[in-house]
Amino acid sequence: MQFYSLNYSVQHEEYKMTLLTTLTPLNSETYNSSFTMVNYAPAGKSELKSLKFVEFNIPVTLSQHYVILGKVAEEVAKVYEKTKNEIFLSLAKSNYTITVCSMILKLLLIARLGVLGASWPQRSLILHAGYA
Repeated sequence: MQFYSLNYSVQHEEYKMTLLTTLTPLNSETYNSSFTMVNYAPAGKSELKSLKFVEFNIPVTLSQHYVILGKVAEEVAKVYEKTKNEIFLSLAKSNYTITVCSMILKLLLIARLGVLGASWPQRSLILHAGYA
């Protein structure tokens, strides 16, 4: 079985974030199976764990995958903000960061991994292909 994985890491003064996606292609354009794991760790604070599942009921391109994940993270952040609980407010901030990084990934993919500019945090993007 052929698969692809994409690893996107951001190191910022306020946080570290890693986004790892594994994809199984349906055809040359879309993916019928994908799994994305996001690890967000605020600088100098204890790590909070949060688990969310997003099920796609249609085939999507890789850039569409990240747009949808970004929208879901943003909607979850809005719900967390309404609680006024410190832990949920911290999770809201991490979800907004995930939203921004998902949009950056979409732009990177559309631009064929082009450079966005020197003012962005240090980041690395690694794409692997393989067989299981």
